[in-house]
Amino acid sequence: MVENVVATQIAEVKTAVASTVPKLSGRAIFDKLNQPKKMLCPLVDHSELAFRILMKKYGCDLSYTPMLNAKIFAKDHKYRVRNFGPLDGIHEMDRPLVVQFCSNDVDELLKSCEYVKDSCDMIDLNLGCPQNIARSGHYGSFLMEDWPLIERLINGMNEAGLNNTCKIRIFPDIGKSLDYAQMCVDAGAEWIGVHGRLREQRGQITGLADLDYIKYIKEKIKTKSKESSEEQVVISNGNVIYPEDIKRVLDYTNCDAVMSGEGALYNPGIYNFTEDDDVESAKGLDKIKDKVFPRVDKILLEYYEIVLSVMADSPASMKSFKSHVFKLLRPFFEKELDLRNEFGPMNKVFEETDEFKEWIKKVTERIEKRTMEEPENFKDEISLDEKNTTDDVKYYNIPFYRCQPYFRVIDGVKNNERFKIMRDDMDDKDMFLQKLKSKKQKVKDDY
Repeated sequence: MVENVVATQIAEVKTAVASTVPKLSGRAIFDKLNQPKKMLCPLVDHSELAFRILMKKYGCDLSYTPMLNAKIFAKDHKYRVRNFGPLDGIHEMDRPLVVQFCSNDVDELLKSCEYVKDSCDMIDLNLGCPQNIARSGHYGSFLMEDWPLIERLINGMNEAGLNNTCKIRIFPDIGKSLDYAQMCVDAGAEWIGVHGRLREQRGQITGLADLDYIKYIKEKIKTKSKESSEEQVVISNGNVIYPEDIKRVLDYTNCDAVMSGEGALYNPGIYNFTEDDDVESAKGLDKIKDKVFPRVDKILLEYYEIVLSVMADSPASMKSFKSHVFKLLRPFFEKELDLRNEFGPMNKVFEETDEFKEWIKKVTERIEKRTMEEPENFKDEISLDEKNTTDDVKYYNIPFYRCQPYFRVIDGVKNNERFKIMRDDMDDKDMFLQKLKSKKQKVKDDY
């Protein structure tokens, strides 16, 4: 009884102290975190602690957690332990960190925030998830039509003194997209991440993000305090597949940072360069290929060692590991099916055996065998993909044993060969949506 009274008194003191400390503006928070420009997107079941540490080692400035369901997080201790353990936000390589929640209930959201607020730098409200589970749960991008609810959620976080952000998708109409972003900021979002895709752009029809929409929002949006001379912090999301895309997107949109999801998921080296590195030519990329397109066997062993180091306190890192392996080694597995089939049923990855390390050795041996026996076919060199490169877009040839972008295959054709089609869909969003409706196309989730 006494303990409960004391705990209540401590909580009241903390609340009182918090209320007397002025809340920093979004710009001040951004500056305090050393203006992070290279960010890892929230990735469902994939931006867990071990992968965030890996990304930090490979040049990422700030990471988001996977999307956490506030309804479950607020009530279920086991869910919290599985998804946000004692090392999340505490490990020396896990800051700056943004924790992301999906929610449609203010009380559940605030209760969940209480559990994590001291272990992160910002808390993000997911307004962009387009997957079917978000539709059935009424959260993510399926709140886009319910602006009053979104206002209540963001305002609730803001009034609770939380450093809060939100990540949105765009509407077909550019003006409505700006109004939507402005509404989120006026409700209290300190930062706003803009994914330049429609809610319908997912899975096999992800297509291109519209940087013009992001640029327009950045140009026109105002901070909540309209009299402030500070600019609103806007983060661009979309169209980052090569290292050179970071500067290209930042220069074009004038955003404060970029975030990458799939780009980083398939190639954690995408951010691993400095301003002195030439990332805009095949010759320059070839010089730093071990940094920006790491060999799959080397980064896999590095990632495995990270998981081993945190797995006692991060069940999510163990759960996600095999899925990460299939993504990191996707181009390798396309050519070396026997090693893929050997890894698939492996179920003793984290037991006290050398089964997995022995398998990694086989991967290394296979790479060395290919490059030695067939040096012309498996040359370790980054070169320009002249077949698919145009005045509008550039692609590179990367050895299959190095991490690289993933291009979906649609109707037997890879997306890097469908640029014009994707650009046409981006330029005429209404026609794109009409095509989806007329074809009654069913989109399967990727994750």
